[in-house]
Amino acid sequence: METIDLWMKNVPASAREWKANTGRPVIGYFCSYAPVELITAAGALPFRMMSYGSHAGLVDELLPDYLCRFVK
Repeated sequence: METIDLWMKNVPASAREWKANTGRPVIGYFCSYAPVELITAAGALPFRMMSYGSHAGLVDELLPDYLCRFVK
């Protein structure tokens, strides 16, 4: 459980460290429909790219809830 906690505290740095240690690629994706299994089977680390910017509150006020989070 400690390993997962460390990974989640700083996901981008953990992905860079994984790449440095293994020499394998990290493949970033936005959409939840990305073929994560194929990325993993190819020997790469799938990396879900997300943004938690300071404008999230304003975006939520201006755009509808059902709109894709990544479009926002």
